[in-house]
Amino acid sequence: MIEMPQKWYQKSWVIIVLLVVFFPVGLALMWKNHSWKKSIKIVITTVFFGVAIYFFVGSHPPSIESIKLPYQTIEMDVNKTKSISVSLTPQLSDTSSKVNFYSSDESIVRFDDNILTSISEGTAQIYATSKDQSIRSNKVKVTVVDQDLEAKREKAKPVIDKITAIHTSGKTDSVSKAKKAYDALSSDVKPLVTNIGILIAAQQKVAVQTKESTQEVIAKSSKDNSQEATTKPSASVSTEDTKSQIVYIGKTGTKYHKKTCPTLKGKGTAISLSKALAKGRTPCSICNP
Repeated sequence: MIEMPQKWYQKSWVIIVLLVVFFPVGLALMWKNHSWKKSIKIVITTVFFGVAIYFFVGSHPPSIESIKLPYQTIEMDVNKTKSISVSLTPQLSDTSSKVNFYSSDESIVRFDDNILTSISEGTAQIYATSKDQSIRSNKVKVTVVDQDLEAKREKAKPVIDKITAIHTSGKTDSVSKAKKAYDALSSDVKPLVTNIGILIAAQQKVAVQTKESTQEVIAKSSKDNSQEATTKPSASVSTEDTKSQIVYIGKTGTKYHKKTCPTLKGKGTAISLSKALAKGRTPCSICNP
């Protein structure tokens, strides 16, 4: 019996090459080739279908049915990080590659790859979605508080309350108490006293009232001195002592003084009382000559 020569596609090396570069054709030729053992064919076929199933299933992962974040609210200090576990249904490994992470305000918090990072004071919401955004998780409210700044606010609060009380009491001592409390604050706390304008306005009002009271006292004193001056000289003029009594006058003014009067500052000019009266001078109310 004459053995027919093998065709090129029946050669073993061709089948092996086709199994590598174009597996379905190589597999069909392998089963038609009677020179290969059946056990080898079964093993190669099993490997082929195993690899095919793996790539088919792996390239089409189970669809995400739900996404859940384990919090309703979170409070953080500034410049802190927190790991947030994301629960998926069905459960999948490496959840960070299966979902997108979102923050409603990234100037306050950032949410990336299961990590929450606080940036500045404020409130924002975070959530996660599937890659196609068809499934969305629950939203979590995140509040960021600057704990150091909050401690300073607590120090400023009693001063703010004292300044607020100025309106209620209307007393001068409440202004001085509030000012004293404000001055006792450190320089980094003072800017947190939000109603400092009320204290400044109250101080200005007290200063005006004090000035007006002082002017009233001076006016009353001057009036009393004038009334005294109209009576006292008349008694002196009737005596002989006015010619011999020496008093002192300044270069300016309308009063005559004792030599030791502090208003003269040691620069008074000696003159007889009669001449002082003749010049229209009246007695000083401070030294009472």
